[in-house]
Amino acid sequence: MPNFKQINNIGEHAVDQFGFIDQCHQKNLKTALVTIVGIIGRASRKLGAHMVVCEDGTYAGSVSSGCIDGNVVALALDAIETGQSKRVQFGEGSPFVDVKLPCGGGVDLLILPMPDADVVRNFLDQLMRREAVSLELSEAGISLAERESRGEIFQFTYEPKIRLCLAGRGLELLQFCRTAAAADFEIISYTPDGADRDACAAFGKAFQLSANGDVNNLKADQWTAIILLFHEHEWEPPLLEQALATDAFYVGALGSKVTHEARIEALKLRGIDQASLDRLRGPIGLVPSMRNASMLAISTLAEIIDDFQRRRSNG
Repeated sequence: MPNFKQINNIGEHAVDQFGFIDQCHQKNLKTALVTIVGIIGRASRKLGAHMVVCEDGTYAGSVSSGCIDGNVVALALDAIETGQSKRVQFGEGSPFVDVKLPCGGGVDLLILPMPDADVVRNFLDQLMRREAVSLELSEAGISLAERESRGEIFQFTYEPKIRLCLAGRGLELLQFCRTAAAADFEIISYTPDGADRDACAAFGKAFQLSANGDVNNLKADQWTAIILLFHEHEWEPPLLEQALATDAFYVGALGSKVTHEARIEALKLRGIDQASLDRLRGPIGLVPSMRNASMLAISTLAEIIDDFQRRRSNG
């Protein structure tokens, strides 16, 4: 039996988990997809959380706080060997009486060996196009929601990763890139400084910002947050005008309350309407007056996540 080894550099988002399946398929390695399809009481992972297990014993993701993952990997490897799907329950109500969840609840897992390669590829393609996609899972396998599947069906809808578009220069820009990368955001940065662009490229896509502040094809959809990180605020008006014309769920800019008031007046002179101005956040961050670039990044990313979760809750 292969040794179990968790791959720690694969994120928790579906695009990462299913990307791992796709990578294994390209190497002619079999996989099993493990999904939480039911929760009893409390659990450390959400409904629909995944773990992907490869036949070589490597796995990505988690369906617990680590307390049952080894057992789940063993069951997934057995499913790969037999080619048979299975439903298993851990914790409350489970037949595995010697395996307990510290949270005191229970999880119902669906283990699907050899998920269909074409479905996985189409699923990934749709997410990479920044589109929401629904997936149906049953003991018969996986399919995109528009197709039929047999047996008891569990349907989950997946959204693209939160995209963070940053424009700025200097330490704040680099710290935002570094912190957002650790939080598994998709990052696109724009800067007039060549050295900053090269540094930011280690964390995502990085582009040179033109002297007139124009961003060609600003990629901002409903899953995008835009932040300006300039101390030279003359860069801001054309960039903010473009940002506020997009569907981005969050638009903010670095600076004090006084700076923000001056920014609003400058945008009014450019003809920006009040509804758009009301969308602009400033000063940014949950904690006011942060003068440390790392702490400002953490504070602002927390604000972005809070806004995103509120938007989802309000439907």
